[in-house]
Amino acid sequence: MMISRILRKKEKYLTADLAPQEKRARKPECEDVEKLLYVWFSSMQERNVTLMDALVTNKAKEYYNSVIRQGMKEFKFSPGWLSGFKKRYVIRSYARHGEAASVEITEEFSPGWLSGFKKRYGMRSYARHGEAASVEITEEVAAKIQVLKELISQFDPDYVYNMDETGLFFRLEPGRTLATKKMSGKKASKERLTIALTCNMTDTDKLPPFVIHKYKKPHAFTKRNIRRLENLGIQWHSNAKAWMTIVLFEDFLVEFEKHVRLAGKEKVLLLLDNFAGHKVVSVQPYLNVTRLEFFPPNVTAVYQPMDCGIICAFKAHYRKYVIEKKLEKISQFQDPQIDIYEAVQMVMKAWSLDISSSTIRRCWRHSQLVNSNDILPDLNGDETVSDGIAELQRLLSRLQLENSPNDIHYDANEYVDFKNLSDVVQPDDLELEDLQELLVPSLYEKEPESDIVDSDQPTSLISSKEAIHALDIVQMFLEQSEENTVVILKQIEKIQKAIQNITANSLVQRDICSYFRSVVDDSQV
Repeated sequence: MMISRILRKKEKYLTADLAPQEKRARKPECEDVEKLLYVWFSSMQERNVTLMDALVTNKAKEYYNSVIRQGMKEFKFSPGWLSGFKKRYVIRSYARHGEAASVEITEEFSPGWLSGFKKRYGMRSYARHGEAASVEITEEVAAKIQVLKELISQFDPDYVYNMDETGLFFRLEPGRTLATKKMSGKKASKERLTIALTCNMTDTDKLPPFVIHKYKKPHAFTKRNIRRLENLGIQWHSNAKAWMTIVLFEDFLVEFEKHVRLAGKEKVLLLLDNFAGHKVVSVQPYLNVTRLEFFPPNVTAVYQPMDCGIICAFKAHYRKYVIEKKLEKISQFQDPQIDIYEAVQMVMKAWSLDISSSTIRRCWRHSQLVNSNDILPDLNGDETVSDGIAELQRLLSRLQLENSPNDIHYDANEYVDFKNLSDVVQPDDLELEDLQELLVPSLYEKEPESDIVDSDQPTSLISSKEAIHALDIVQMFLEQSEENTVVILKQIEKIQKAIQNITANSLVQRDICSYFRSVVDDSQV
């Protein structure tokens, strides 16, 4: 179905001129695959879809597998093949600028020009290690950190936690695209979440992400009939600016206290930065298990574990899922836009599945709060670079055209650490109203109830019969697998029993007297 839709315009695309600068006509090994790939590529370009090397290569492999014939040797779609394909079909890498089709596309300065510019003005490159390069550690700060280290050493590593917030532009996509011509850009999405991540030193306890959005009940949830947001594995909160306030911070502390109590912990240490919203006003008397300690100002880039790589790794994995989801939607001719429901799913996967124990332990070591290897054993080396960055880089890899000086390499770190000064509120830019909302606890949080309802048809409620049938299919798939799936099959059995219990509870007949209790209660008021 998908291929037939692409082939409708094949004559238009295949009659286009190829690269006039080619000195010899070298027949590609998979000419039929390349022709089909170019038809697909052109159709995607007409739809103004952001295209990356990973998507083009994956699509080529898909078409190759569909046309492979007996006796054909296996073909590897290497970076060299991709470079040749782009040269044959005059495909280059362009940066998108602006938000409207009428925006002028500016010419880029080549790496050669930049190299000459640096030579002419005596510029050299020096290594700077994140924000830590700009942190000045005074004797006073060093003394405070030493006191903090001594305090941490008095706690079991399982009982030491760190929490920090990060802003996440959950719909952000890469700013460069492959194309046969310069293309107008699209407005970068300004929709953001604030996510508070919390874990202990040993990664034996990772709390559900504390997610703050503009809306209490986004349409993406209501149209899917999701009634309990806790079932998504997150703590959902909202206010008009989607940021952490004193009121929400105290909500977090209440949930944290409840969490560690249920875990049977008698006394825990929670490390926090000195953000203005981290004020404890009304809940302090109720924090019987939790002890709060704050880092000195302006040193979290060096000493806070979350800032030493955990948040960066989380964002790298989230961006990887965003790209994969977009590629999946594009291949199915769906709108590649990510909605908040899908974003929450990817947040959960990135946090619960991809942030490894070794990543968290290494970041705690890198924070210099841990004095001995005895506290965090089983660490192989001091490497702190997230595997997620490397994986994301492979997915974004080679966006520039090989051997073309006008193409600029798109760095995965730029995608992960995206900062747009017009989108991110800086402390110096806060208006009086913003400060009041951030610092002054109010009786209630002002928040829009929901976003604009679109024309999407709501998802019907899934019946227990449909859920059991879906599990039966999964169970059969696992039973037919050549891999050892015994452990997973046991989990499937538990899920089946849970669905049966949920169904049974919903069918319990109410006592007839219960229908009259509310009437009796009202009469006694």
